[in-house]
Amino acid sequence: MKRLISVLLCFVVNSAVGPASADRTIVEDSQGKVTYAMIHCAPAMLVDNALRCHDEEQKKLDRVLAARWIEQAASLNGVSVTPTDEIEVRHIVERLHPQTAEAAKHFRDVLDAVVRIREGVPKDRAVAEAAREGVRAEDIDTELAWLPDIASAKAAAAKDFVKEGDERNAQSARLRILAGKLEKLVAARAEHNHVAFEVAEEQFWNEVLNRVHTRVIDDSYRLRERKGVLRPHVERIALSH
Repeated sequence: MKRLISVLLCFVVNSAVGPASADRTIVEDSQGKVTYAMIHCAPAMLVDNALRCHDEEQKKLDRVLAARWIEQAASLNGVSVTPTDEIEVRHIVERLHPQTAEAAKHFRDVLDAVVRIREGVPKDRAVAEAAREGVRAEDIDTELAWLPDIASAKAAAAKDFVKEGDERNAQSARLRILAGKLEKLVAARAEHNHVAFEVAEEQFWNEVLNRVHTRVIDDSYRLRERKGVLRPHVERIALSH
């Protein structure tokens, strides 16, 4: 439940960063950019603990890069999600849908409280009424920091969190399927070259990153480790069954 709520938060927070900051390029390659809007930490964290904020942003960058590299590697190596794979993706989304809907309802209750506060309802009253739906005051405070005015609050509340949650689950399932196929490709290379899987994987990613010309633009961040990108995704496939 907590994980699904965190996923739904991703659909809101990008709109809360100022335009200039949001567009700042962190990493760039021949297929596009990773911008600050994709990795930034919560405003309250930035104020309270800038070092922790940067650490959280680096972790987000690592996750964004892992997904990006898997998709790029799949494209470069002719690996794709097949119609049969899409059936599995649909089953995963259907199985997770009740949890997605539950998380979406919780977040909707949070945002309803935020909108009411931005419209002028006393905060104590809005928080007390939201508590009847199981909403914590700290959840509301977090979103108030992300959504500083009525326009941003209403824009966030207008999102279809169930639909976007299902889409995010489908995207994650496809990524795990691609990772599984790439893991087999790298394992075959390792066997052919008589090297450890970790050695073959690092060589594999070096080739991919060279082909897409990946480079860090903002040197306060770093590229994630090449080794270990595939197997965590493959392990999550097993856990999902």
